[in-house]
Amino acid sequence: MNFDIVIITYKREELLQNCLKSIFEKKAEGLKRVVLVNNGEKDLHYPNDPSLEYYEIAQCSPAKARNFAVEKCDSDWIVFLDDDVIVPSHYFEEANETLHHQPFLDILGGPDQSYPKGSLMQRALGVALKSPMTTGHTRHRHLINKEKFLTGNESNLILCHLWVKRSLFNEGFTFPENYFRNEENVFLERLKKSGKKMLHKPELFVFHYRKNSIKDLMRSTLLSAYYRKKSLYEHETRFNIFFIIPTLFTFYLVFLIFNFHILTVIPLVLYVFLSLIWLVSQKESFLLKIYILKIQLLIHIAYGVGFMFPSVLIKKITKG
Repeated sequence: MNFDIVIITYKREELLQNCLKSIFEKKAEGLKRVVLVNNGEKDLHYPNDPSLEYYEIAQCSPAKARNFAVEKCDSDWIVFLDDDVIVPSHYFEEANETLHHQPFLDILGGPDQSYPKGSLMQRALGVALKSPMTTGHTRHRHLINKEKFLTGNESNLILCHLWVKRSLFNEGFTFPENYFRNEENVFLERLKKSGKKMLHKPELFVFHYRKNSIKDLMRSTLLSAYYRKKSLYEHETRFNIFFIIPTLFTFYLVFLIFNFHILTVIPLVLYVFLSLIWLVSQKESFLLKIYILKIQLLIHIAYGVGFMFPSVLIKKITKG
């Protein structure tokens, strides 16, 4: 079994260097090539490695850039990695062993974990993403569960590291190029409807650089909500009540500003209470727990707004 790695990069050269270093120092068995696609950045520096193939393209959606990279791959498997991940020492060995024992698989993935060292915000965000109050049923994208395997689907597989059988693209499956975020949700849902076999393995994880500013976090969350709404509207993904709760919550907060009363504040008190119940179980400092609660609230507001965001404004946000 051999595989190619695909990395799409744009304006994250330092993080890209860390990613490539973690790949090349592993000398992974079966690695044929690393396809690095520069999605519109100028003067990108990259290491001189015989297995690395470098391409420059005009800036486009990440999905379109990935489809371009796929055409350069001819191995059994393609591993899609984000340019801001670090591959742990056991990663490729874990994946190779899994695929060897389960050759029927079409998709393999696992969770992501925060960088070993990060700012207060990055640490808080990393913990918040694991909370059922923050991310609902998609929290499994960030959890190392006790289960050895989980059936893979778009709620627990994540595109920052995803193993895809090359033959699927020969069958006509591609990433939807009109999605600037959440394209893996549509891609994976189409595969699921076609009966493809997908697996989530908790031990197969990467370290993922978390957003380090409120602006970046709000922007990415808003885009996630907008493209989730788009996929639902186009009947590409399945509806879940978790998708609209942040919007209802945002409406409630606006209502509360103009109608503050002991009765109207009860839902907010319940929200904080439920959040604190989960936070108490986390072995984190009091200061970090307060920051986690703040991050959770910002994510809910941004997602709520993004779900209502008009398409005429999305291009400006996408290029931000």
